[in-house]
Amino acid sequence: MKQYILAALLCCLMVAMAGCDSQFNHWRDLNEVWIEAHAAELGKDTNVVDYGITHTGLQYEVYHRGYGKLPKSTSQIKVNYKLWLYDGTLVQASEDAVLTLSNCVPAWKEFLPQMPAGSHFKLYAPADICYGADGSKSIEEFRVPPYSALEFEIELVDVWQQLPDNE
Repeated sequence: MKQYILAALLCCLMVAMAGCDSQFNHWRDLNEVWIEAHAAELGKDTNVVDYGITHTGLQYEVYHRGYGKLPKSTSQIKVNYKLWLYDGTLVQASEDAVLTLSNCVPAWKEFLPQMPAGSHFKLYAPADICYGADGSKSIEEFRVPPYSALEFEIELVDVWQQLPDNE
């Protein structure tokens, strides 16, 4: 009898896990479609002064290029930013946030070293250079589901404490 109960529990667990994989695959597919669809819209905003797609699939639109310092991976930065999911849900917004670039998502680590302080831009980032398959595992008010492509609007206010790094 115990063998049958154990087998039934294992079957239920496998079905539940398959449902989760299916849900995550659906979420990943929706986000990939959003990233692909957005590529066709890049640069159509008349306020955009530069735009493109990097080798990682990161899409960017520059509204203003500043004249300040360029951040290194070890720099502390002050930013104003907003973060949205592909469906337009605002996940987080912050003003005058002080961060170390090395602690940011890969999309920021890739793009911010090209943007001088004073710049204002948007990033449209595939899931694999954001929070990936795990999503964010942060506090309640900052939930990013697994496989989420994200949109960031960023104003790079200041750059300082550029420690030596091994780049």
